[in-house]
Amino acid sequence: MIIKVKITSISDEKLENARMDDYLSIGEIYEVFGISVIKGKILFIILIGEHLIKVISELFEVVDSKIPPLLHLKVWKNGDVTLWPKLFYTDFFFDKYSEREFVERKEFDEIKKMMY
Repeated sequence: MIIKVKITSISDEKLENARMDDYLSIGEIYEVFGISVIKGKILFIILIGEHLIKVISELFEVVDSKIPPLLHLKVWKNGDVTLWPKLFYTDFFFDKYSEREFVERKEFDEIKKMMY
């Protein structure tokens, strides 16, 4: 069980001048592996190719809202809120995953299997 979203817009205004049109395709469905609320903005963590990226939720329509039981809620001291798998909370997970560290990649593959 995993949250699925469909990209409905690629807007420079919403992306604050980031160029996501090279990565996202309108109409494509993406799986959400985590949700962050940072400074009032909701971000979905999606997998594109081999990269976990955070994209603002306004670009998506939720097509399947089932929340996997593996997600854990955390309210940070600064008021940010995250709903992530425990693995994402480990020190430097996103950095190590981006650097294609074997352990983090393997552990994330296990998380993906459990979320389906």
